[in-house]
Amino acid sequence: MKFNKIMCLFLLQFFLLTGMWAIDIGASGMVWEAVYGNAQAEGLGFVRSASNQYHIGLLLVYVVFAIISAWLLYMILYSQKNGSKK
Repeated sequence: MKFNKIMCLFLLQFFLLTGMWAIDIGASGMVWEAVYGNAQAEGLGFVRSASNQYHIGLLLVYVVFAIISAWLLYMILYSQKNGSKK
């Protein structure tokens, strides 16, 4: 049970970092577009606009943040008073 929670936490952190990376690529692409014209983000066979890349990353970060916050709130509200772990 603890192993599953640890793996879930690692997966959520991976998605959080991936979302931040996508935001970085999207923001860089939007700056490139402003200076040089057309820009596209390409990776793993997908091609999308810099704005779409940015917003996909932003959505991913918000979703992961909401899941982690809900998980921590659950742990705080339902932890036993004697300090023992579930």
